[in-house]
Amino acid sequence: MRIERIHPVVWALALLACACTPAEPHGARGPVEKPDPSGGETPATDDGLAPYTLCDFDAATPVVKPVNSTFEVVDNPAPDAVNGSSKVGKSVLNGGTWDCVMVEPTHPLVFVKDPAVIKVKVLAPAAGLKVYLQLKVEGAVAGAPDKQMVSLTTTTAGKWEEMVFDFRSLGLPSNWYDQIYLLFNGGTKAAGEVWYFDDVRIPDDDLSSLSLFKKWGADPLMDADKSHAWMSNSIANPCLLSPSESPDGNWWLFTRGGDGTRGSLGIFTQGAKFFNPLGPWTYYAGNPVVPYGYHGVEDGRLAIDPCPVVGKDGTLYLFYKGTSVSGANTVLLATSKDGFTYTKVDKPWKEDCGVADVVRWDDTYYLFVSRRVYRFTDPLSGDNAEMFETLSKGDGPSHCDRYSINGQKVMRMDGRWFIFYQASACNADFPDRIHVAVSDDLVNWTKVANEQPLFTRGARGTWDQGAIWAPDTFEYNGTLYMYYEGWGRTGTVENRDKSYFTPAHSAIGLATCKKEDFLKWCGITN
Repeated sequence: MRIERIHPVVWALALLACACTPAEPHGARGPVEKPDPSGGETPATDDGLAPYTLCDFDAATPVVKPVNSTFEVVDNPAPDAVNGSSKVGKSVLNGGTWDCVMVEPTHPLVFVKDPAVIKVKVLAPAAGLKVYLQLKVEGAVAGAPDKQMVSLTTTTAGKWEEMVFDFRSLGLPSNWYDQIYLLFNGGTKAAGEVWYFDDVRIPDDDLSSLSLFKKWGADPLMDADKSHAWMSNSIANPCLLSPSESPDGNWWLFTRGGDGTRGSLGIFTQGAKFFNPLGPWTYYAGNPVVPYGYHGVEDGRLAIDPCPVVGKDGTLYLFYKGTSVSGANTVLLATSKDGFTYTKVDKPWKEDCGVADVVRWDDTYYLFVSRRVYRFTDPLSGDNAEMFETLSKGDGPSHCDRYSINGQKVMRMDGRWFIFYQASACNADFPDRIHVAVSDDLVNWTKVANEQPLFTRGARGTWDQGAIWAPDTFEYNGTLYMYYEGWGRTGTVENRDKSYFTPAHSAIGLATCKKEDFLKWCGITN
């Protein structure tokens, strides 16, 4: 959330509340940036091709579905120097022309970091037999061929060999193909033919090392705190107010806390004179300021996604998303004169949706919801708000936003508006990438055409390896700082693309980038 052209407002009540309320430090961090964590990356093979092992039956098995054949995991019938694994996949063909197995990647194939090459270890019943590898996209999707296929011929019988299927000459799009079919002995064959396969290796979809924004340190900036029940399980949805926007001329950070079942809203503050983006942030002892159930039924389960904005009259309008016990979502509104004590606005602002950010520009408000924005002048009611589409799915770099776009956070810098949004090629609400679009009027947006990822979830094995949300970004002393929510846990997980895999939780992270590097990445020269 960003506000421009607003005179500083000093609220005596807010200052009095700060002075009279006991506070405690939270999330202390030093001023020196730490290097990026080095763990979690899968080492590349010697030739640099297909470095990520999708399917190693000794360690992990993705979704494998037989088609006109049978499939089971069995002991390796012929361990050797090529494949010494204990367990391998076994496929027995039914005798059809295209008997096969389908191996399903957890994420659509990405060719940004590594070339379009897939490796498979195969033990065939004879030499000179064709093996086809076909890439397909599930369902009917316009914009690219729904399948591509490459074939190779076995060179030995009863021994393991690694087959290298090279798709580079086909110019395949990234984030498109989400099924891998292995077609053994394509053509006429006898029923009962037995094939073994193992170690399906694909291009690595972990792009964290390429991100323009670099994660600060190996740990979250702010994490769950069991000493406070409302945030004992998670802390998330960061939304910042700078001194020119806040109730008292200091820095305010609104967050959502969770106890494992319910979500509520709280506040942290930091003085303007000695501000450090790395913290520490001071915990407001009156938290949560808006607990779940504050409105009643509408937020009976969750009060999340805080989006505060200061009105022309000095009132703080706190928009947020309420979720009922039945799962219905509503944009709700609470108001405050001091920033700490809130009064609910009984009528829901907008039903059947959530809220991502809100901006006041002069006397007009802009409330961002997924891929659209509402423009209005009366913050107390959404009845007369004009609605505009802002962003479309699928035309981002490498099709990174093919499946979903959410969580738009807006920043103003150097006379332009920048919208940081969540993107996913496979999940509705478990994004792995952040991208940016630019605007002059808060309504019409153009995505930056840059294949380099702006920011991605953490590397495998790191605390935010699952998903990232709410990229609230601001400039401070020539550096851009991004507070964001990340989901995950340190260590190996079975499938980090599975939405809200457990055990795991949300925490708040920090990523940074030099302003000049960001503008260059956007293609902007001043």
